[in-house]
Amino acid sequence: EKVSGPISVLKQSNTWKWALGVVAILLLGIALVLGYRAVGAGRSLNQAYGRVMQSIKDRDWPAAMNELDRIVEQSPNFRDAQTIRDRIEAGQLTFQQFERGAAFYRDERWGDAIATWRPLLSLEEEWNQDALITQLCDAYRRQAQELQENSPGGDIAQQVGHWTHITELFAEAVETCPDDAVLARDQQIAGLY
Repeated sequence: EKVSGPISVLKQSNTWKWALGVVAILLLGIALVLGYRAVGAGRSLNQAYGRVMQSIKDRDWPAAMNELDRIVEQSPNFRDAQTIRDRIEAGQLTFQQFERGAAFYRDERWGDAIATWRPLLSLEEEWNQDALITQLCDAYRRQAQELQENSPGGDIAQQVGHWTHITELFAEAVETCPDDAVLARDQQIAGLY
């Protein structure tokens, strides 16, 4: 006995098989598109990560942070995003501190430049120590010269205190700049006073 109706018509014809095939092809197509997008997004995130790392290498902290923010927006737990963010923030602070010291240097505020730059000597990552030491040595030299030229009047105790300060400044300078023969010579001369 045959049952009539829409299901029996589908069972009897190849339409049922054709409809299932179309649905399967559509689902496979959707999966491929989604997979392609995921691969493309992953590739895009990896490229952005490469730009972040290059910006860090170039010490372009704002560009590095902007690119990292875009990555985290798309994928909050991407790789080591928090570690990289910490590294960028530290780099920005270091750069700001160096720039603050440079402003003091330009204003011929040698002591302030030295006090601002000296802590940067302990940083090894992402910093050009040679350039920092060169400028720091010059600031020491200029501060010592300024102090020698502007010796305060007063009694012998004030004079001794003043020259003791200069001698201590030279000791710091020579410790920071051990290869600077002029500083070493000036330290010896200042010690004679």
